[in-house]
Amino acid sequence: MKETTLRKLHRRMGESLVLFLGLQVLAALIFSLARLQIIPYGEFVFFVRSLHLGGGTCGDIYRLVLAVSVLLHGLTGIVISLRIRARQARKNRL
Repeated sequence: MKETTLRKLHRRMGESLVLFLGLQVLAALIFSLARLQIIPYGEFVFFVRSLHLGGGTCGDIYRLVLAVSVLLHGLTGIVISLRIRARQARKNRL
């Protein structure tokens, strides 16, 4: 895959992931604060907990797809980084 195509894919994956990953992180933060008794464990926290952990099979699939997407995003970032290093090494040899 060309580096420009890889960069486009990486950028679009990041743009897509930021919302879903941000929601998961925010829900985990609120849920953790409630478990540590820093904020009261009320209806809102129960709702946030169900968003973070619930959803049955659909929720499990959602979290699985999110995890795989994050891993792929990291992998594309590593590949881009390796290509940049290889290109710089070739320049330094000349």
